[in-house]
Amino acid sequence: MGTIRKNRIKNCPLQDEKQLLKQGRSSYDYRKDSHSDLILVRRADNKIVTHASSFCGVQPLSTVKRWDSNEIRTIDVPCPSIVHQYNKHMGGVDLAGMLIELYRIPMKTRRWYMRLFGFMLDLSVVNTWLVFRSESLDKKTSLKSFRADIANGLMFSGERKETF
Repeated sequence: MGTIRKNRIKNCPLQDEKQLLKQGRSSYDYRKDSHSDLILVRRADNKIVTHASSFCGVQPLSTVKRWDSNEIRTIDVPCPSIVHQYNKHMGGVDLAGMLIELYRIPMKTRRWYMRLFGFMLDLSVVNTWLVFRSESLDKKTSLKSFRADIANGLMFSGERKETF
């Protein structure tokens, strides 16, 4: 499930974006491929978004609240199930990508596997920090200090502390 750009669905006869915008904010059009069970839904909200899914469809329709500037209040707008599921589950990938970019390991190399190694290391640190924050009582530990603690632990792991 995810969003898809309009140049990736050349042969799918979805309704034109201008026609959807003329029909109003809650309008949508969908097509289903019978061979691959893939469904494409183009929906008009604030702007046109096209969703693709292999497990979720249009039904059941739910309602979401949107601000209407003409009526100067929130109104209920029908929303297909694919949009509701996408909005419900999209935060994980976006959050992980954003957190990785905050403190990425700088690697400039022509060896592609070194960049892949750096990405996997960053991803594992971010995932570990997210689990640490969800399971720990210490919710205020920042990602930066968590990374610094890991670095200090790795740098001084071979040293033995003598106690007298």
